[in-house]
Amino acid sequence: MQASHERPRLASAANSVVMVTFAVETKMHYPVMTEQQVAARWKVSLKTMRRWRQDKIGPTWHKLFRHVRYHEADVFDFERQSAQHWLTILGDR
Repeated sequence: MQASHERPRLASAANSVVMVTFAVETKMHYPVMTEQQVAARWKVSLKTMRRWRQDKIGPTWHKLFRHVRYHEADVFDFERQSAQHWLTILGDR
């Protein structure tokens, strides 16, 4: 057994054990939408989407490298909250 202060010795090629790790690649589905998809869904221009992001209006967005993405759940939550807000306003009439 080696003392803790000694450096470990490298094994020679004759008695070394090669450990191979296989990475299992699984396809993961992240339900995200591009800014173009959200703009088309809401029938607004990309310029409007960009202005809303700048003014902190709309659902939470994420920038992946240079691409803007929205989680579908955030888009749906924003739509639901907006609908409730407008129903409250219009319901008072």
